[in-house]
Amino acid sequence: MEHPGWPALPYEEWAPTKKTLQMCTQMLGKVRLALAPPQPEWLHSCLYVDTRGFTTGPMPCGELVVAMGIDLFQGVLWMESSDGNDTAVEIGEGRCVAEIWADFVEGLEDLGIAADLWQKPQELADATPFSENRHDCTFVPEHALAYHTLLCTLNGVFEEFRSTFFGRSSIQFWWGGFDFAVLLFSGRHAPAPDDRGYIMRYDLDAEHFNAGFWPGDDNAPHPGFYGYLVPRPDGCETAPIEPAHAGWVESMGEWMMPYEAVRTCDDPRKAVLDFLSSIYRVAVTHGDWDERAHEYVRPAAPARGGALGGALHARMPAHAHGPGPRARSERPGACGVPRDRAALGAPPQVPGVRARRMLRSVDRQARDQARARDRALGDPVVRARRGVALLLPRRGVPGLDRKAPPSVRSLSTSSPAYDTHVVSVNRR
Repeated sequence: MEHPGWPALPYEEWAPTKKTLQMCTQMLGKVRLALAPPQPEWLHSCLYVDTRGFTTGPMPCGELVVAMGIDLFQGVLWMESSDGNDTAVEIGEGRCVAEIWADFVEGLEDLGIAADLWQKPQELADATPFSENRHDCTFVPEHALAYHTLLCTLNGVFEEFRSTFFGRSSIQFWWGGFDFAVLLFSGRHAPAPDDRGYIMRYDLDAEHFNAGFWPGDDNAPHPGFYGYLVPRPDGCETAPIEPAHAGWVESMGEWMMPYEAVRTCDDPRKAVLDFLSSIYRVAVTHGDWDERAHEYVRPAAPARGGALGGALHARMPAHAHGPGPRARSERPGACGVPRDRAALGAPPQVPGVRARRMLRSVDRQARDQARARDRALGDPVVRARRGVALLLPRRGVPGLDRKAPPSVRSLSTSSPAYDTHVVSVNRR
């Protein structure tokens, strides 16, 4: 049985894109390590899944806040600063890691972000420095977006699972292993291992639950789910685990569950929740976790429209709080845009930053020429000069007739109703 949110991920097919994309996420992770204050279990170094791909989230940089990420829809690595400046680097088809790295470093300099970055990839057999990697140069958007679709689905499942846990928890994307995980912490310290290396010494010094999804690699090209407890409870390997296609793998010291079995079952979401809940049950029965102390009881729904209205609202099923029984065609579309307006071809409002990222990925040659001119004028101009994108309706669309401003270069978008224009602006 096929489910839209659980796409097939044949490793051999998308491995070239995965390798290039992982190198790009490692670049972001290196910046996280350099800028973010340390947290237990290396949580300051992780990335997050967002609506467009991956993001570092906000990071301190002197008196500013900076953020970076990868927009898989536009094929760009973007960088933003709280002073209003931003830039983007293409990661599209044909661009090797060395080229992406060179533009990435230049973008950091343009934004004034000083970070001591180590070029060597981590947790990978291929340790070629980014500046020398010219063999990873594949980016197939369909393959990257299939993985992103699954991660978005799993994000909702992980959020649901941890919503009843009263304690420290997190959901993160690990750029070293390219896996997506949910962590629960009991609040107790654990003896740090002395024989596992520098990274693991500080990754295993707290009692915690760790489970997630791993997409596979060249040595084990079969994606799947994993889970383990730190420290490993005695007898956990014989504890019952659901669903039926999950089990303990002694060589890994983890519970494993193949992705293909999950995505083709009747209810993949339930299968993953059962897997996570079973491992947590082992933490309680074999690891001496205090289940009652870690149970979060959700607050009662607030009163709406008086005591009776509040009581009725609290007793309604969750799905009844939504749009109601209106026909699907009458419900709002994306971003609240009514479907009748969407039928006219008018897209929802696009934030300026997203539009700028899109435009920078369209004409790389023009951008490089402008950058060369800026260098000739001096560094202050390089940092002050940014592109501003405007989405203006095309003439001839009913109710949306507006002339494009003069002296702008028009770049076509995917919308039949809008033109995109770039205006060069100097901030002084």
